Amino acid sequence: MHCYPRLRKFKICLVGPHADPHFWPRNVACDVCVAKGRIREVKYAPVKYHECSWAPDPSASHSQCGSECMAPDFIVGFNTGMLESDDTAESWRDTIKLVLDSGVPALFTTTTRTDALTEVGMFRAERAQFVMKMKKNKWRGPMHIPNNYQAEELMEGGPH
Repeated sequence: MHCYPRLRKFKICLVGPHADPHFWPRNVACDVCVAKGRIREVKYAPVKYHECSWAPDPSASHSQCGSECMAPDFIVGFNTGMLESDDTAESWRDTIKLVLDSGVPALFTTTTRTDALTEVGMFRAERAQFVMKMKKNKWRGPMHIPNNYQAEELMEGGPH
């Protein structure tokens, strides 16, 4: 918020079955930002995105999507693992449809180039509109490799 002084409110909503709810104070902004009337909120919803009250309703205007919901300005899926098995791919189907139908810009990352190419194909099959080509994530961090059999695949370029 210090980099964007006109930004008054920043809400991060972490959604997913593994989202670990933390009990944060309502405003987690630093003392300097609080004194200037800025708000930074972090919320958790341990459910699938399409089941969350915060998710946008493509059939309603963004202002009508629920008492707790404010349609997001941006959706991010960090290393979702949506292609790990047929079951995980199926569990993402409704969420992906909701994200694509909402018209909200979205960004998805993967841990391997192979997964990235497969996800691009899946999104194209759903008629997603891309604003940029797939590329290596320049903010990626070090990668823990739990199994040796994955080492070669992960070394082909790292997170995308």
